[in-house]
Amino acid sequence: MISQTKISMKKYRKYSSIGVIVFLMVVLVSMQLKAATPIDDKERKPITFGSVAQEPEPKFMLGASIGSPTGASLLGSLYFDKFGVRFSSGVGRFGWQGGQVDLTYLVSRYGRLRHDVSLTVGMFRFDNSDTTSVVEVDKEFYVGAAYTVLYRGFHFQLGFAYGAGDYTHTVALFEVGYLFKIM
Repeated sequence: MISQTKISMKKYRKYSSIGVIVFLMVVLVSMQLKAATPIDDKERKPITFGSVAQEPEPKFMLGASIGSPTGASLLGSLYFDKFGVRFSSGVGRFGWQGGQVDLTYLVSRYGRLRHDVSLTVGMFRFDNSDTTSVVEVDKEFYVGAAYTVLYRGFHFQLGFAYGAGDYTHTVALFEVGYLFKIM
């Protein structure tokens, strides 16, 4: 059973590399779309970096998502002007559990569309059991970066992190879900 875990972790590393490539492609495409967007339209003028938002922005949001590495997660976001904090924690199949904290920075805001980059710190664990019913717990801590798009409550995050612990390798970060405005 342990050899199967090593094989599945090799596959996980392969898919993590693919995730990093997809993340870089999404960032490049979004930069191209932003460059192609007309900015002289007064109604939809993008607000970037140090500018003040034209419409009130949600300060506190709660929701749920599905992603990697933690599976189904509950989300909480707290925004302060250009900066924010996002918490997520959840469980997945086969004994996967984890939590993540993101320190976010507002890159741009275009109406109700928000683009963030974040420093991400997290931990997940999973249980391995063999034929003798002995349960072995593997833990992984990770630190990385992510790009997040929030549009009318729909949340999409893609990033990568480097893991430390039982398995040291690149970890793909992915979340998609919905957040409800509380305040």
